[in-house]
Amino acid sequence: MKMPKVEITPEDRRTALLLCRRLMRKTVPRLPFALDIVKLFLLVRDRKAKWQDLAPAVIALIYFVSPMDAVPDVLPGVGFVDDATLIGTVVLSLGARLGVYEPQAREWLERLRKKALKR
Repeated sequence: MKMPKVEITPEDRRTALLLCRRLMRKTVPRLPFALDIVKLFLLVRDRKAKWQDLAPAVIALIYFVSPMDAVPDVLPGVGFVDDATLIGTVVLSLGARLGVYEPQAREWLERLRKKALKR
């Protein structure tokens, strides 16, 4: 099935990156799906990424950082279920194309976790 073309503007990309950076410091290191978030973040930063990969990644990251969720993030135990589902679905759909970001994502996540422990 061919995906319809979705226009991702440079502003969309910047917004996703800026909002995600803020959460990277505190929230992301504690989440079980943190590695997937960092891989999507690295994909969105990649200037050579194709729009077919960028569109779902940008949408997933903006949804993740948005306070307007299907399930509010402040609900203990279930707050990130909708985020994890969307992130997981996008990661599965991108498959092996995210593999190139795995080593760098693991390094980033390790640094983020170390910084979070120091606080």
